[in-house]
Amino acid sequence: MSTTLFSEAPLVVKMDTVFVCIKLFLKGTSCGRHGLRAQHLLDAMCGKGFFVSRDLLCTITQVVNLWLGGRCPVNLAEFVVSTPLTLLLKPNGGIRPIVMGSILRQLVSKIVMKGVGEDVA
Repeated sequence: MSTTLFSEAPLVVKMDTVFVCIKLFLKGTSCGRHGLRAQHLLDAMCGKGFFVSRDLLCTITQVVNLWLGGRCPVNLAEFVVSTPLTLLLKPNGGIRPIVMGSILRQLVSKIVMKGVGEDVA
């Protein structure tokens, strides 16, 4: 666990922000090595699994805030940030490497940009 002491609280997000960011993923957004897609999360929150949606959204929000606070355990880092490398052949004979991270990592990036994007601009 991180021992960094912040002079002010790191970015903390609420469940409604997480839900909005999940809905912002384009349909068919690629998944990482585990196969979880944003559509799976939306189906769980809006489809037949609606009865667990609040608990699921609360848990995802807690994980996001854990990562944003820099409190993700180091031994989980390889699972959070590692991605498989796929090599595609270009029409001209070159190779194009493609990397797709996990949907949770993409979600955290989207939330950060939503949270600090206006300040950065």
